[in-house]
Amino acid sequence: MWQLPAGTGKSRVIATAALVWAKNVKEGKVHIVTPSELLKKRDEATFAELWGFGQIEGRVVYHSNAAFEAAEEDLIILDEADSVVFN
Repeated sequence: MWQLPAGTGKSRVIATAALVWAKNVKEGKVHIVTPSELLKKRDEATFAELWGFGQIEGRVVYHSNAAFEAAEEDLIILDEADSVVFN
């Protein structure tokens, strides 16, 4: 696990990792799990243009909790993993 302090551009690092993975792995989705609905909506809006630019629309999905199903070929990125693990 890799931990970055608050305010260091964590959402940008996550978005970059999602883009690189989706461009290099032709199957599967990237599930980004955020600790809140507010952060989920913010990041969805902030990075929507990036997914279009990278031609990976529909392959990056944001969640505000861990209540979703992922396929074996999918990548899951946890933002604030402790909030997902301990809630």
